[in-house]
Amino acid sequence: MDTTSLEKIGLSKKEAKVYLSLLKLKLAPVTKISEESGVDRTQTYDLLQNLIERGLASYVLKNNTKHFSPANPDQILHDLQEKEKEFQSILPDLKQLFAQQPEKTSVEIFRGIEGLKAVYKNLLKSEKDYLLLGTPQIFETILPIFSKQFLKQVEKAGIKEKIIFSSKEKFTKLKNGEYRHLKQDIFNPTDALIYDNHVILFIWSEPYYAILMRSKEIEKTYIKYFDFLWNHAKSL
Repeated sequence: MDTTSLEKIGLSKKEAKVYLSLLKLKLAPVTKISEESGVDRTQTYDLLQNLIERGLASYVLKNNTKHFSPANPDQILHDLQEKEKEFQSILPDLKQLFAQQPEKTSVEIFRGIEGLKAVYKNLLKSEKDYLLLGTPQIFETILPIFSKQFLKQVEKAGIKEKIIFSSKEKFTKLKNGEYRHLKQDIFNPTDALIYDNHVILFIWSEPYYAILMRSKEIEKTYIKYFDFLWNHAKSL
């Protein structure tokens, strides 16, 4: 079976290969899954952890060795429906916010992996410094290759980043970046990226959404919120 459909709903190509191999094997150790999928053993283990976090796999111990098994494919559909409900729950507030802004305000919704990439590419094109309130670790986890390329281009362009994150977050830090952290429970389910009259809200759950708002007034509001949290956050 081709991996294309699974990639369209947010899995990487290798994650899709590993998941399809799991469906064939039913229950197997990493070595067997690696052979079946054609993915390096070390990578296979990391990919299995990703699948477990997404609820698409689980494991049991047999003779002190982890044996992995797939979740029912129905779980994928269920998760997509749940994420859709999650987005629908915030949609009225977003519409209300949109309606309250002057005519120059615009709102765009980007969906899926390619939508996320498009948002970050637009940031690179602007070459503007940016503020981030949220979970950069998720960005690097969901888009491992793209995120590395993005951060290299940020450094190359001399763009500065300023990030407030959870104390539990582990992510790549740049030489020109400034970082402070807060307790985990202060964060909302969405991240906020702020730059050059743009405020982008990310929903890091499949099928992934980025809500882009272009408005100087909205940006000012989020900058004030960011500055307030920055003054109460702890330095590294």
